[in-house]
Amino acid sequence: MLSLALLPPALDWGLQLVHFWHNTPLTRTLTGLWFGLGAGLLLAATLRYAPRKTQPCPA
Repeated sequence: MLSLALLPPALDWGLQLVHFWHNTPLTRTLTGLWFGLGAGLLLAATLRYAPRKTQPCPA
Protein backbone atom coordinates (compact mmCIF):
# COMPACT_ATOMS: atom_id res chain seq x y z
CA MET A 1 0.00 0.00 0.00
CA LEU A 2 2.83 2.35 0.84
CA SER A 3 4.43 1.66 -2.55
CA LEU A 4 1.21 2.60 -4.31
CA ALA A 5 0.97 5.79 -2.27
CA LEU A 6 4.55 6.65 -3.19
CA LEU A 7 4.01 6.18 -6.93
CA PRO A 8 2.47 9.61 -7.79
CA PRO A 9 5.11 11.65 -5.89
CA ALA A 10 7.88 9.53 -7.40
CA LEU A 11 6.48 10.05 -10.90
CA ASP A 12 6.14 13.78 -10.30
CA TRP A 13 9.76 13.97 -9.15
CA GLY A 14 11.14 11.59 -11.77
CA LEU A 15 9.44 13.26 -14.71
CA GLN A 16 10.75 16.61 -13.47
CA LEU A 17 14.24 15.10 -13.29
CA VAL A 18 14.21 14.02 -16.95
CA HIS A 19 12.67 17.35 -18.07
CA PHE A 20 9.45 15.73 -19.27
CA TRP A 21 7.19 17.41 -16.72
CA HIS A 22 7.41 20.66 -14.81
CA ASN A 23 5.99 20.18 -11.36
CA THR A 24 4.40 23.08 -9.55
CA PRO A 25 3.61 23.77 -5.91
CA LEU A 26 0.09 22.47 -6.62
CA THR A 27 1.30 19.12 -7.97
CA ARG A 28 3.74 18.76 -5.07
CA THR A 29 0.97 19.53 -2.60
CA LEU A 30 -1.47 17.09 -4.20
CA THR A 31 1.05 14.26 -4.44
CA GLY A 32 2.19 14.95 -0.88
CA LEU A 33 -1.39 14.78 0.32
CA TRP A 34 -1.86 11.52 -1.56
CA PHE A 35 1.24 10.00 0.02
CA GLY A 36 0.33 11.33 3.47
CA LEU A 37 -3.14 9.84 3.23
CA GLY A 38 -1.77 6.45 2.24
CA ALA A 39 0.90 6.49 4.95
CA GLY A 40 -1.60 7.65 7.56
CA LEU A 41 -4.08 4.92 6.67
CA LEU A 42 -1.34 2.32 6.82
CA LEU A 43 -0.18 3.58 10.20
CA ALA A 44 -3.74 3.62 11.54
CA ALA A 45 -4.35 0.05 10.35
CA THR A 46 -1.07 -1.09 11.89
CA LEU A 47 -1.85 0.51 15.24
CA ARG A 48 -5.39 -0.83 15.21
CA TYR A 49 -4.27 -4.44 14.94
CA ALA A 50 -1.11 -4.15 17.03
CA PRO A 51 -1.04 -6.37 20.10
CA ARG A 52 -1.76 -4.50 23.29
CA LYS A 53 -0.08 -5.04 26.60
CA THR A 54 -2.51 -5.17 29.48
CA GLN A 55 -1.71 -4.44 33.07
CA PRO A 56 -2.59 -7.15 35.58
CA CYS A 57 -5.35 -6.19 37.99
CA PRO A 58 -4.13 -5.64 41.54
CA ALA A 59 -5.41 -8.34 43.82
